[in-house]
Amino acid sequence: MFISKINKNYFLNAPHQKASSFGHSRKTDEDGQNRHTSGNTFVNMSDRDLYKAASILPNEKFNRVKSNIAGTLFVGVPVFDTIAQGIVKQGALASKMKASAQRAGLWGVLFGIAAATAGLKTKVNQKSVVLDNINKDHPVMRFGMDATFIMGLFLGISALNDKAGKFIKKKYGESIEKAKAPIKKLINNTVLNRRIVAPLDKEITRIARGNRAPLALAADFVAPALVVAGYARYFAEDKSRKHNIKENYAALKGFQTALKECDLKKI
Repeated sequence: MFISKINKNYFLNAPHQKASSFGHSRKTDEDGQNRHTSGNTFVNMSDRDLYKAASILPNEKFNRVKSNIAGTLFVGVPVFDTIAQGIVKQGALASKMKASAQRAGLWGVLFGIAAATAGLKTKVNQKSVVLDNINKDHPVMRFGMDATFIMGLFLGISALNDKAGKFIKKKYGESIEKAKAPIKKLINNTVLNRRIVAPLDKEITRIARGNRAPLALAADFVAPALVVAGYARYFAEDKSRKHNIKENYAALKGFQTALKECDLKKI
């Protein structure tokens, strides 16, 4: 019965395309006598096939976890970070929306650069054998190169945005302020701002005793903390997957050996 539960799942008892060929079967020979034979599919499986069978359940679980982690990193982290930046911004609803919009814009730029970098890196690796080997065989160097490239582009675009912002403010500052004023007033006069946002903002200010620096610092650490937690979960789950595959393979191999020994005794 030790093989009935592998990785806390009924592996051999679960529906399987070749489930009928596992274990032993009874066949009738020409004389009408029952003889005991083992299913050839399982007994004759190669080590490679056994390893594939042992990997089915751990890989399915790992893929689900990996999908959830990817969703957290690409959707959850930007959303939580954007919301946090808006909450800690002191002021009415219009000010908080502005802070959130700015943060969302930064995430948009970051993902845009990452996508462009991935496409550019693929083209470069096709032309350079050295860089292609680094990309395949040296994950630490690959991560460092990607991070440096993305940070350089990100800082360059930030500098351009600053210059563009100063130019726009100098050229159209008065017109923009005149257009913003009625919109800001409209937002701050909404029921959401008067009933929920403004009272909550006053309460947060009271709790923080007027000093919002710790809140701003905490909001800045929301995204890095979620990213680190996501990667930690990924590596922990990958380690568990490899361990479960190893245990499953050892169990299946032992069961196969036992069946072969039974066959030899029956001959």
